[in-house]
Amino acid sequence: MLLKRLELLTPYQVKLLTQDELEEIYALQKEHPAYHAQFLAHELTKADVLADLTTLPAGVSPEQKFYLGFYEADELVLIVDLVLDYPKTQNAFLGLVIGAKKHLGQGKATKVMQVLRSCLKREGYTTMLASSLSTDENAKHFLKCQGFLPKQETMTVLAEKTLPLTLWTLAL
Repeated sequence: MLLKRLELLTPYQVKLLTQDELEEIYALQKEHPAYHAQFLAHELTKADVLADLTTLPAGVSPEQKFYLGFYEADELVLIVDLVLDYPKTQNAFLGLVIGAKKHLGQGKATKVMQVLRSCLKREGYTTMLASSLSTDENAKHFLKCQGFLPKQETMTVLAEKTLPLTLWTLAL
């Protein structure tokens, strides 16, 4: 139901991305080396993208994860990774929002986020959560502009580095 609502309410074709779109996903994400360098000890690989596409948080079933592609004229312009009912029921966890570089600054991610919030609220979700590295100014700016509020500062280990992490919340 979520996919149908999103496609109906956005100007994009919405697709649940799978391993079949690995090349497209990799090409889009490779446009953002500075983002990936924050938490990868190496250049982004297809294996990293595949892991992101398929890895689930503890206790989450594959049916809860939506790795969504938003297409404009058959071109992948935005990826959104969303996990429903995580970490608890009625919560949606936003794992990733990343756009094609040539489309940045055009409001496409904001439009998708507005529609996503509306669709999730309609489906009974009450809260959207996200996390970002505390040093990632772009992520902080984006999340604040979408209405997220910082909830907690913590530490995480990524690529054998201990890094500061900000947890964000948004009431739907």
